[in-house]
Amino acid sequence: MKYIAIAALAVTSAMIMNAGERIIPSGAKIYVSDMNGLGTYLKAELSKKHIPVAITEEESAAEYVIAGAGDHPEHKWHEGFITRKQESTGAIELYNTKTKQMVWASEAGDRNMLIGAWARDGYRKVADRLANNISKIVQP
Repeated sequence: MKYIAIAALAVTSAMIMNAGERIIPSGAKIYVSDMNGLGTYLKAELSKKHIPVAITEEESAAEYVIAGAGDHPEHKWHEGFITRKQESTGAIELYNTKTKQMVWASEAGDRNMLIGAWARDGYRKVADRLANNISKIVQP
């Protein structure tokens, strides 16, 4: 129990220290890797939300790289029909290409407890949540 409290305190402290910190300058060139198909949805959400970054298709031209993993397990058509399961998840890391250091990370899932089976789900929802997280670290 003591270790859980210490871990929770460390996470809360890190969140408070980074709260409101805008680490990506407006107009920065960002390369988004494929991440098992999640990258395409993330690019679309960044564009749709008008986040002021330039998405580049060449990693060598980028100032930052978004890499990570996306998971979208295949289920039979009837699984989760009545009871909604979290299916898709994504975890991303933002790297500075000059310093080769990770400067930010985030994760999201597609589960929605309020709307359930009628909610937008899959990689579209994961990318939407990740794009919202990215918008908080980009300078206006």
